[in-house]
Formats: sequence, C-alpha cells, structure tokens
Amino acid sequence: MNDLIQKYIKYCEKHEWTPYLTGIILGVLLIPIIPWVNNFIDDMIGVLSVSIIMFIGGFITLIAKIFRL
Repeated sequence: MNDLIQKYIKYCEKHEWTPYLTGIILGVLLIPIIPWVNNFIDDMIGVLSVSIIMFIGGFITLIAKIFRL
C-alpha cells in the first residue's frame, strides 16, 4: 500500500493536473453519499440524546434506590 502511495506521489510530481483530477473524481463519487451521511448523523444524534437522557434517568433512579429516597 505504501508503495502505491509513493508511486502516486511521483506521478503527481510529473503531471501537475493529477491531484485536481483525483479530487474531481472523488467529489463526483462522494456527492451521492452526502445526503445519506447527513441523515445517518442526524439519526445518530437523536438516538444518542435519547440514550443519554435514559442513562441520566437510570442513574438518578439508582442513586434514589441506594439512599431510599
């Protein structure tokens, strides 16, 4: 893998347009994934916030049972 990266770097030194072309190709390939990633992150934030609220509630319940409040 390291050898492949070194070859790419040497190729980029010879041909200055290669990094730009690589960036354009990666951008075109990744654009359809962006809405899915955005929805996934939004859903994960929702799940995590509910999990944190449930954890806090369980912790308070545990403390209340320990001290019999």
